[in-house]
Amino acid sequence: MQIDCGIDSISYLLINCNCFSFYVLQDVVHTICSPHGEVLRIMVMKRNTVTALVEFDNSDSARKAKQALNGCDVYSGCCTLKIDFASVSLAVFVCIYSFFHLNFFF
Repeated sequence: MQIDCGIDSISYLLINCNCFSFYVLQDVVHTICSPHGEVLRIMVMKRNTVTALVEFDNSDSARKAKQALNGCDVYSGCCTLKIDFASVSLAVFVCIYSFFHLNFFF
């Protein structure tokens, strides 16, 4: 079986948030990202920090979101965002999981 992902890793953002007081959910991530472009998928992972992988419809939207949101707070005075472009390997991982229709995307 061959999976053609058509990966443009620059359209994926990896958002880290040291948020201990509040719970950051997919809908919160969608709300803060959607003004900057069409959000296709979101995967939120929670460990010591909250990490979200966000896929935008194109790389320009991802760049705009990164520029506007990096260093901003989700809630007033806390939950500061650190945003980077996702690696190609992480983008491929998401593509494969979405191909098999696993339901942990927004």
